[in-house]
Parts: sequence; C-alpha cells; structure tokens
Amino acid sequence: MNSKAPLFTRDFVLICFATFLFYCAQWLALTAIPLLLKQMGLGAEFVGGYLGAFALGALIARFPIGGAVDRFGSRVFGVSGAGLIGIGCILYALMLFVPVRMSFITAVPLLLPFAGIAHSVGFSIYGTSAISFVAYAAPSARRGEAVAYYGILINVATAMAAGVSLLIVAAWGFTILFATAATLAALAAILASNLREAPRAGDSRESTASALRIETKVLVPGFANTALAASNGAAVAFVPLLGLARGIANPGLYFTAVALTSILSRAVAGRLVDKYGRAVSIIPGMLLASVGLLLVAQTFSTEMLVVAGLVFGIGSASAMPALQALAIDLAGPAQRGSAMATYWAMIDLGVSLGSILAGQIAPVVGYGGLFIAASTAPLVGLGIFMAYAHSSSSE
Repeated sequence: MNSKAPLFTRDFVLICFATFLFYCAQWLALTAIPLLLKQMGLGAEFVGGYLGAFALGALIARFPIGGAVDRFGSRVFGVSGAGLIGIGCILYALMLFVPVRMSFITAVPLLLPFAGIAHSVGFSIYGTSAISFVAYAAPSARRGEAVAYYGILINVATAMAAGVSLLIVAAWGFTILFATAATLAALAAILASNLREAPRAGDSRESTASALRIETKVLVPGFANTALAASNGAAVAFVPLLGLARGIANPGLYFTAVALTSILSRAVAGRLVDKYGRAVSIIPGMLLASVGLLLVAQTFSTEMLVVAGLVFGIGSASAMPALQALAIDLAGPAQRGSAMATYWAMIDLGVSLGSILAGQIAPVVGYGGLFIAASTAPLVGLGIFMAYAHSSSSE
C-alpha cells in the first residue's frame, strides 16, 4: 500500500466543506429543538421520543440509499439530502406562525411531523452518501486518516453551531436560527452538486438486491458504535435540559467542548489507527466516553459541564474513526455504500434507543441518574469489540 497516495484531491476537499456546512445546519437546529419543544409545552418524555423517532427515521432511510450510492454515486443524494434538511428547518420556523395543532394530539403542532420527517430523512440521505463518497475515494493506506479529517470538519461544525445555537435563540429567536440553518443547508447542496463522480458499475438486479442489503461484515463495529451512539443520544436530548435545570446558562457549550476536543483527538487517532491498528484507539476511547458521561451526572456548573464534554469528546473521537475504518476494512470493495449504510443505520438505532429510553428514565431517576445509566452504554460497546478481537486472534 502506498502511504503517500494523494488524499486531498479536489473532490475530497469539496465533500469535506459541503459536509461542514451541512453539519453547521444540523447542529444549529438540533441543539435548539429540545428547547423549542419544551417551550411549546411538551414534556421530557415527548422530547426523548421525538429525537428517538428522528434517529429511527434516519435508520429506515439508510439501507435503500446505501445500495443506490453503490450503483449511482453520491452526488445526487448529497444534493437531495441537504435540500431536505433545509426544508425541515423552514417548517420548524413556520410552526411558530402556524399555531394549528394535530386533532388527535392537541399539544403537538401540525407541522412538526413534516418537519421531523424532512429533517430526519435529509440527514440520513446526506450522511450516507457523503461518507460513502469518502469510503470509495480514500486511498486504502490512508483510510483512517481520511475518516479522521472528514470527522474533524464535522466536529468543527458541531463546535461552532452548538455553541452559538442557543445564543442566537436568546438574541433573535427561533425563526432566525432556523432560517440560518436552512441557508447553510442550501449552500451544502450547491457544493455537493459539483462533485465529479461516475455511476457505479452493476446491473439492475444487483441494484435491486443491494437496495435493502444489510452488510453483515460490519455488524461488529456497528454494534459497538450502537452502544456509544445510545449514550450520545441521551446527551443530545437531555444535556440542554439538565443544564438549564441546574442553572447553567448555555449548556450548548457541552457540545462545543465535545467537538473541539474531538478535532485534536481525531487528528492524532487517524494516523495511529493506520499505523498501529484499530484497537489502540477503540479501547481507551470507549472507557473515556463512559467517564465523560459520569461527569455529566455530577455537573452543577458551566466549568464542570465543559470538562465532561472534553473527556467524552476525547473518548468518542478516539473510538469512532477507528470503528469506522474497521467497518470499511471489513466491507467488500464494491459494497462500501451498503456497508456505510448498515454501519450508520446502527448508529441511528443507538441514538434512537438512547433518546427514547432516556425520555422514560429521566422522570423516574432525574437527570443525574439518567447519565449514570448512560455511562454504561460505551462499556457494553467495548465488550462487543473485545469479544470480536479475542475471537479474531484465536482464528
């Protein structure tokens, strides 16, 4: 393998910056949604259930998109995915001016399901197509590095957007926030439309078969990341509410801390996993993610919440690129779209389960107890990986 193979090609740079804009839009919206729903009079169970349904919708959309990307390429799906999230943000903004409620659930705004579907499906379509593009384009000897750099821009976007989301709401309101997010999503669609890519080889029967294909080769890293994602799903849904309940003015700084730390961690982890193997980042990463969530449970100040975010960020950013690189390693060379769809669908499953379960646990044990429970999820993922590593070494 050629470790000097070019990585920063024109199209790799283009997909990275399109993804940066896309995730800015995603995290501007996602950070504010729990507060928007609470302001509309909806409780913790609904917030957790809504974000869980968001992830579940993304999961369902992954599989047909993965097979289609293998055959037709990523560009058309990148454009449509970014466009859909822009539409979702516009619908979120319109909810504030269209006070019509659903007839059978009077507390729920009529436009909310439509906004959520567009947001969820758009997120899934774009995310699957973009990471599949990276999986096909990255040189095999620099795969961990490529995934890490791609993830760094996602983390930069998360740090910026999550940190300012609630500040924008406080200064100008939800309408300006969602309008800004929709504009960024539109710019991401424009960049994605300029990707240069030929259709994938394959006949119509292969396309139909792969449309709903579950790539079993990536189930081990997928299940490990399902557990990690479950803990993150709880954090996305309830860190904002925990922070406000404990007098922390801008709990979005937790996500900023996670993202900023992830930038540095990914830059190091990407090269380490290419040189020394995947386990060197996965094992300590999962342990640190668990510790970070335990710290969230004990948080009563902005400083402590930021420290918790830093620890979780180091852990998740160490484990995730290595798990993703392992998934690409295990995938067949012509099935990387299906493999990435399977892998990311399992992450969606984790976020969905984490959010829904957190919504049920929080009213019973409180926010502190919730995050103590969430801290066990990365340890479950670590156990899955260790069992796989042990069985592989025995063969």
